[in-house]
Amino acid sequence: MIFFDFIKNTIFKKTKKTDKPFFVDTDYLLQFFDGDKMDNKGRYITDYIQFNSEQMEQFHDFIQWAFPTSKPSMYVKDAPLLRNDFAARFQCDCKALENYCLMCRRYLNHIGLNCDGIKCKNCNIIIENDDRKVEFWQIPSHNYLRITRLLQSLNEVGNNLCSKKIYETLLLKKEREKALVWEEALEYWEKTQNEQS
Repeated sequence: MIFFDFIKNTIFKKTKKTDKPFFVDTDYLLQFFDGDKMDNKGRYITDYIQFNSEQMEQFHDFIQWAFPTSKPSMYVKDAPLLRNDFAARFQCDCKALENYCLMCRRYLNHIGLNCDGIKCKNCNIIIENDDRKVEFWQIPSHNYLRITRLLQSLNEVGNNLCSKKIYETLLLKKEREKALVWEEALEYWEKTQNEQS
């Protein structure tokens, strides 16, 4: 619990509230995933996909756009929120699905997993044998909170099976590599699975 509080209070910096909130409706968010619109910092989804690992760790305000949910972000006040009509429209948008899937695969690679699925269908999650990624998992980090968002977002956009497979692989990876995942994070991960519609 102490470490969890440390992560929340030191690594994450609460975004200052702007005078003009960056409102994002379903149309805008779909166009963002299509690659036609930018986030509130002027970045496209394709920019996220090209992030290297250093950038993944350096930027704390992209994950809320990459994996949006219906729950407000505690740290990025202008983060987009999923509306009730998003999932149905998203599942019919081939380009948006493709970019979301590419972003998911990029982030999974960042944390030591590989996915060979296409558009979040028939996902096969594989644990990488990479010493650098093993070391990454042996140090508790803010990525455990990001994983919670990823799992929840997958559920809310209609990719429940992918969320389930990632969750199961994460638990396997934790046991195999003796990862120091704090109990609160494990509870959040499990909760995303219990909340699946």
